[in-house]
Amino acid sequence: MRAGKDQISRFSPRSGRFILPRMVSPGKYFFSAPFPAPPRPSHLVLMAGWDPSGKAGLIVDIFSAAAFPIPFVPLPTAFTIQTKSRFQVTPRAVGTLRLELQSAFQEYRIGGIKIGLVPSPNLYEVIVQSLSELAPAGKIPVVVDPVLRSSLPVHDNRLVEPTLPKSLPEILTPLRPVLTPNIPELEELTGRTIRSLGDIRESAKQLIAKTDGPVLVKGGHLSGKTVSDHLFLPDGLEKHWRSPRLAFPRENPPRGTGCRFSTALAAHLASGYPLETAVSKARSYVRRYLCDYWRRSNSKK
Repeated sequence: MRAGKDQISRFSPRSGRFILPRMVSPGKYFFSAPFPAPPRPSHLVLMAGWDPSGKAGLIVDIFSAAAFPIPFVPLPTAFTIQTKSRFQVTPRAVGTLRLELQSAFQEYRIGGIKIGLVPSPNLYEVIVQSLSELAPAGKIPVVVDPVLRSSLPVHDNRLVEPTLPKSLPEILTPLRPVLTPNIPELEELTGRTIRSLGDIRESAKQLIAKTDGPVLVKGGHLSGKTVSDHLFLPDGLEKHWRSPRLAFPRENPPRGTGCRFSTALAAHLASGYPLETAVSKARSYVRRYLCDYWRRSNSKK
């Protein structure tokens, strides 16, 4: 349509400015003015070990986070070799990781943090200290997946220093994170043997007393026809989820499910979902992945 003398300015989404019609003299209607920039989107910080196999660790975190509408900042905490012939863990330099964290908070608006493998108490303390300065407890959701061992079936699959499990709950206290241990990790963190829901409850309470944050226990390692996950809150409330167990071939079981779950949980918390809703959505995401893995595994038979 030809611009008439009564036509007002139009907005250009590409330039973000109001543009005057060609046939309107300047000053008669609106002057061209910059449009306010939208707020920066929240980013999710992903901290985990680098597993070159791509079946666990930071690579799985990246693939999982990419499934959700939130940008992310991946920071490796260690470089690993996880094969049946060689098993090695090399922690990142403390100063380098601290600088990367500071740079991430300076460059982006951080809405959530996921922490996976951190191989030493010293490196964990540096991370917690840096996050306590950059993001006071309660301001940004923090999800900690306390990875202690590799799921690779080798003789010694420990990924962390032997002293870490005992000291980790106290180290995490300033963050008040959502802790997501599986059953073997829960046993190592608390020194308890887990055989029942009552054991899970008492162990979770033991962790809550030290971290002052929620504990989500993943029950996939327990036997039975169903898989149960259990959320325990500092105020004493509980929430439980159950789903049918899928049978996978022993020679090729899925790896990295804990990484997928904790990343999905952190992504939903960073997007503003309440904790229980975020847990439900994260479980649904992992369930879809496992069902797809199960179908592909059975189609090869």
